[in-house]
Amino acid sequence: MEDIPIPGTVRLVDLEGTSNLRHGKDQRDIILIPQPTNDPNDPLNWSPMRRLNSSIWQMMWAFFGAAFINGLSPAYLLIQEETGISLADLNTGNGLMYLFFGFGNLLTQPLALNFGRRPAAVFSLLITSFLVLWASFMKTSAEWYANRILIGIFFSGIESLIELCITDTKFTHERGFHMGFYNWSLFGGAFLAPIPAGFLADAAGWRWINRMYFIVGIVVTIGVFLFFEETMFYRPATVDEFLGMHLSTAKEDGNAVDKKDGNESPSGEDILEEVGESYEVRPYLQRLKLWGLRDPRQPNTFFKFFFLPFNLMRYPGIVFSGLLVGGVLAWYNVLIGTITMVFGGAPYNFSANMIGLTYLACVLGTTFGCIFAGWFNDLMATFIARKSNGFKEPEARLWAAAIPLILHPAGCVLYGVGAAHGVHWVGLCFGLGITTLGIVMGSTLALSYCIDCYKEIAGEAIVTVIIIRNCMGFAFGYAVTPMVTNLGLQNSFLLVAFLGMGLTGLCFVMIAVGKKMRKATAVSYWKLVEEHGFRAH
Repeated sequence: MEDIPIPGTVRLVDLEGTSNLRHGKDQRDIILIPQPTNDPNDPLNWSPMRRLNSSIWQMMWAFFGAAFINGLSPAYLLIQEETGISLADLNTGNGLMYLFFGFGNLLTQPLALNFGRRPAAVFSLLITSFLVLWASFMKTSAEWYANRILIGIFFSGIESLIELCITDTKFTHERGFHMGFYNWSLFGGAFLAPIPAGFLADAAGWRWINRMYFIVGIVVTIGVFLFFEETMFYRPATVDEFLGMHLSTAKEDGNAVDKKDGNESPSGEDILEEVGESYEVRPYLQRLKLWGLRDPRQPNTFFKFFFLPFNLMRYPGIVFSGLLVGGVLAWYNVLIGTITMVFGGAPYNFSANMIGLTYLACVLGTTFGCIFAGWFNDLMATFIARKSNGFKEPEARLWAAAIPLILHPAGCVLYGVGAAHGVHWVGLCFGLGITTLGIVMGSTLALSYCIDCYKEIAGEAIVTVIIIRNCMGFAFGYAVTPMVTNLGLQNSFLLVAFLGMGLTGLCFVMIAVGKKMRKATAVSYWKLVEEHGFRAH
């Protein structure tokens, strides 16, 4: 077992300057993981401005997509009054949408992995824009359920596509920041959309909310078609950075993996196997194509994919990430499901536009949560790697969980218990912001940890995480109204506070035993990588 590389353990910092691997330009002792190829079309070789533009459009896709599917929330009382669709049914519809966000990825993620991220982004946003328009004409609960289910299927990529793009275009030491940026786009879009929607509902009626977002959706879809670049790239000669060594293929018996002895770095010949090949930079018009994007050498894994996410549930790190991010979605659904109920009822009696403004507190919490779980977390993980002889463990990121471990229950008590006792609305908004900060940090930490542990199967592992997450999210989305009705706001949020503390506390369990678990499953993991022909992201 000592000879088998541990998944996720990488040599990130070249303390002695002895590695022949390519290093960062700004931080010259940081080893680039994964190693870029010589091909100028490799997203890791793009210019800083091109990489920035790529990130901006990826985040805009996530931001506006999240906005379109969450814009109706401040108008739920108006919808109930006009159509007779109860708040419980509206929340159940959202629960169904999140459930199909999870299982829809069994279809949409293989399409993105095999045929390109760009066509998946363009067509999903286009179809979702029309589904959003359809919701503006709904009159019954059945129509609402059908609409939410179809959105869950066709826009399920919002849960996994951008994580895949981040692994395509960003190095390991950068991913925390960009994962935080993605989570800000996801939650920021969801929390900002209700603000203009509330004013529009009061001025023109709730049906114009989705009509407005349909128009914006078509405009954004055109922008995504023109500026969202394809990031899928096949790496034929992957240098594995586990302990700074080149990973050979698994032995025929599948019981061990060979590797070079000691901490020796691979030679330049190992790294640059493509020397002598010539490359053609694809012009802009060619990059607009939505077909023929897969490299002929890239194996088609579309039909293998359907059962793989369930097979990956045998890896503890993936299950842990799913449970943590599932808890995050559950708490999010509880918040979204009660904001209208709390602020629209006595003693606050807010109108739709004022309910929309309360989401600003969530936006502030999202922003600070992304800073702590993204940029700050990257710095912390690199600092710990420097103190660990240059080796980075995925668990280094989890120390930041100390923040949501404290703030999540504090926010739940301030918001939920405060609302039950009629405290001033400012206190409730403060509780909303604190709770949201914990939610966003938990999501960012879980996704970053999963990708760091299993970078070769990052796209597939994310789907497993999302399936676990959205099953939990559906349960809470379905149960939130009956839970509050039967337990009351105070007891409901006390329950959420303690459940949140328990799940966040698992981070410290993983700090203690996570590496041992990765080591125990290393043989089966590398065998899986070889059998499916996966490449490092």
